[in-house]
Amino acid sequence: MAANELFTEKEKEKIPIQIVISAEYYADENFLDLLNKNDVLPIADKYLLCEFNFYYSPDDAKLIAREITKAGYKPILAHPERYEYWNDNIAIFEKLKEYGFLFQCNLPSAAGYYGPAARNNFNILANKNFIDFLGTDVHDASSLLHLRNIIQSSIIQKILPNVLNYFL
Repeated sequence: MAANELFTEKEKEKIPIQIVISAEYYADENFLDLLNKNDVLPIADKYLLCEFNFYYSPDDAKLIAREITKAGYKPILAHPERYEYWNDNIAIFEKLKEYGFLFQCNLPSAAGYYGPAARNNFNILANKNFIDFLGTDVHDASSLLHLRNIIQSSIIQKILPNVLNYFL
């Protein structure tokens, strides 16, 4: 497992940082089974990050949020701005918030990296103060190249105070 290698190198090099392992879960029947067995890796012992299918709207987002909450966690929906089937649909975003979802949006979406629909949805969510967490979506070194410019963009600077409230 890559995490074990990371922990080993951290100890070997005496790097003084805390590393916490978590996961993003695809919200389906298998996820609900894992949740019922308490076989999940939450963030900070209280948040559970999940994502929906990119092509088909979920059958019951309310059920997912309710089951996560019932298990003792706060549900975080990963990259809601990237679900194109909800493009420009503020009502569904409001409904998801009512269900209890916190939103984790990807920084590259603000820069149009995933296309105009994701950028538009990001802006809608930012202007409604619906973004609770920001993710980098960095999976390799080349993804880091544009991250600095994205972080310095005006829309990110506008929402940072709201996002930081979760960490203070």
